[in-house]
Amino acid sequence: MKKQQCNQCGRFFTNKHEQKFCSNKCSGKARTKKVKINCAECGKVFLVGLSIFNGSHGELTCSRKCFGKRRSKIYVGENGTSWKGGRRFDKDGYVMIRMPEHPFARSGYVREHRIVMEKSIGRILEPWEIVHHINKDKSDNSIGNLKLFSNDADHQKHHYEYCGKRLNSK
Repeated sequence: MKKQQCNQCGRFFTNKHEQKFCSNKCSGKARTKKVKINCAECGKVFLVGLSIFNGSHGELTCSRKCFGKRRSKIYVGENGTSWKGGRRFDKDGYVMIRMPEHPFARSGYVREHRIVMEKSIGRILEPWEIVHHINKDKSDNSIGNLKLFSNDADHQKHHYEYCGKRLNSK
């Protein structure tokens, strides 16, 4: 057991269980002590308990509304709780890559096979250009499995000639 100074009254006491205070009275006083701080979101001054302030790392907010705004700014993209490396699948089964700066990004994502083809030919694809998966596996985006068609008519013609069927147009 070691001697420790009480965080509330300053008296020395024998610390048995990693205590911070010499008595329940001092512990209670410390919990009710309030500190004025600025909201991390809106800057408004508000009161908060000292024990909450000591464990907050300075990121406290004055209301649930400010907390929500703060959280939505901090936990986006790579910092988000559901971040999966910027890769997801769209409703049609294509791999989507997070690229919000891409000129044809939808909700910040672009289909991976289009990105692979753009890197291969050295330019941004036009919206009417079609990238075809040769082996019909939408998740196999290796350049050897991709073929570029200048428009949908050429793509339809390919399917009709090689597959013997016409694709449904969307």
